[in-house]
Amino acid sequence: EESRANAYLMLNQKDKATKIYEELLERNPDNILYYRKLEQCLDLKSVDEKLEFYKKYSEKYPRSDLPRKIPLEFVIDENLFRTLMDKYMQKAIRKGVPPLFKELKHLFKDEMKLRVIEQLTLEY
Repeated sequence: EESRANAYLMLNQKDKATKIYEELLERNPDNILYYRKLEQCLDLKSVDEKLEFYKKYSEKYPRSDLPRKIPLEFVIDENLFRTLMDKYMQKAIRKGVPPLFKELKHLFKDEMKLRVIEQLTLEY
């Protein structure tokens, strides 16, 4: 299925590829590749479009962390990042996710994101 979806995407038959990637996501909502490919299929460019996309999937797959985690990478507005990060961290802490900070390590490269994560951690 993945190969077929990728072929459709390469042939610019995005409607067919979108349908297959959505079916693949239903089977495995924790595969980051499917979200990335769906972004390509739907030509999501702006932050708002991407946020709406991931909001939809976080509601559709509430047990999957990826639709809440991926937007943390591209959001640049500090207040919005703080809101999203707070929700993500609180859920992870309630669930008892031991490698929380290891999962967020890639965000530490951005000074603003590191500062917000530190402030939120100290508030808990």
